[in-house]
Amino acid sequence: MSARCRSGRHEMTPANTRVEQWGGRQVRRCRACRAASWQRGSRPSLYEITADRRVQRALPVAMQVVGAVRDMDRDAVAELVEGADWPALLIALAAMVPDDQSPAQLLAWREERSAA
Repeated sequence: MSARCRSGRHEMTPANTRVEQWGGRQVRRCRACRAASWQRGSRPSLYEITADRRVQRALPVAMQVVGAVRDMDRDAVAELVEGADWPALLIALAAMVPDDQSPAQLLAWREERSAA
């Protein structure tokens, strides 16, 4: 008999198992249960996602990435994102972007910088 997920409905096969890092330990989660919960409407709110510990830990790196991008330092960006927790870093960076401005407005700093 193979191992089953916490709900007991699914087998924990390699294809159905997602391994996450939480607090320095590995946690195995059932992909099928997660997908089913999202279909039922229990997807976490944006607040819950951005308040997540992984995202909070990614914030200092996200701020450094922003600085390196603004300095146009490719090597620093590459060094900062190497081995990063990509989902958490992506959420942290996206949460820092104002959503009431156009892409042209958000990237205007590049033209201002080159004109200076």
